[in-house]
Amino acid sequence: LFDISDAAGSTLDLEKLFQQIMRILADKLGMYRGTLSLWDKQSQILRVEAAYGLTEVEKMRGRYVMGEGLTGTVMATGEPVAIRNLGGEPMFLNKMGARELTKDEIAFLCVPISIEGESLGTLSVDKASDRFSLEDDLRILSIVASVVAQAVKINQMIASRVASERLIAIGKMATTVAHEVRNPLGGIRGAAQLLET
Repeated sequence: LFDISDAAGSTLDLEKLFQQIMRILADKLGMYRGTLSLWDKQSQILRVEAAYGLTEVEKMRGRYVMGEGLTGTVMATGEPVAIRNLGGEPMFLNKMGARELTKDEIAFLCVPISIEGESLGTLSVDKASDRFSLEDDLRILSIVASVVAQAVKINQMIASRVASERLIAIGKMATTVAHEVRNPLGGIRGAAQLLET
């Protein structure tokens, strides 16, 4: 957890942060694949924003509606899920097509990412190692999710601030352009009035 909190302090880029976190989880806990999915309020879609151990095509397939499959259910309920063998789980959709469930037993863990009572998304990982119990892994992953939630919230605040400043700049530019257009028009109107007389 110290390594993860150290990584969180090193970057504001969610993709880089997630990659660093997953490398630590892979090394220390045997978690070899993971996704960070964020809720888009406008489209009402839970979309994979960052992935570890997936191809870009597999990542792009990661879209869920609220309550759909395991990931959508964790988003809807706010409750973490730990499945010991994903191959026998009827709610598992394998939308991304990244897992061959007949080869190995794959444990799947998914925790909500929330801050101040607001659900932001989910953090999910696949695990093959049995060094720790799934309950211990869920506790650790829940702490990691709170670190990620802080990073997501900071990114949202920055994006909101940038959008706000962009709107202010556009407003100032529109005022300036309107003023610059009005000046010549006033001159033309004055000249036209002089010509009429």
